[in-house]
Amino acid sequence: MNTPTEQTTTTLTLEAALQGFVRALAGKNRSPATIRAYQTDVGQLITWIHQTNVVIARPDQVARIDLTEYLAYLGSRQLSGVSHARKLAAIREYFRFLEEHTLIARAECRKIDRGNRLWG
Repeated sequence: MNTPTEQTTTTLTLEAALQGFVRALAGKNRSPATIRAYQTDVGQLITWIHQTNVVIARPDQVARIDLTEYLAYLGSRQLSGVSHARKLAAIREYFRFLEEHTLIARAECRKIDRGNRLWG
C-alpha cells in the first residue's frame, strides 16, 4: 500500500500541483500580481508540455529535457529580458515547491544551464 506521499506523487496532476503552488504563494503573502504572473507562467509551461508530450500528466514525469526544450521555445519567442526572467523564476519556484512537498524527488530545473550559470 502507498504512503500518503507516494499516493499523492503518483496521482497528482500538473494542474493540481499548480493550484497547490498558488495556495502556497498566497500563504507566503506574495502580492496578488506576483501570484497571477506565476500562475500564468507555470500554466503556460503546463500547456506547452501537454501540447508537446502528451504522455506527461504528473509533475514527477517532467524531465530536464522537457524544461530545456521549453526554455529554448521561450528563447525563440524573443521575450523581453524581464519577461524571460520572471518565467524562469516562476518555473524554478514551482519545481522547488514540488520538491519541498515531496511531490517530486528532485527539482529537474536545478541543472538547467542559464547563460553561463547553473540554477540551484
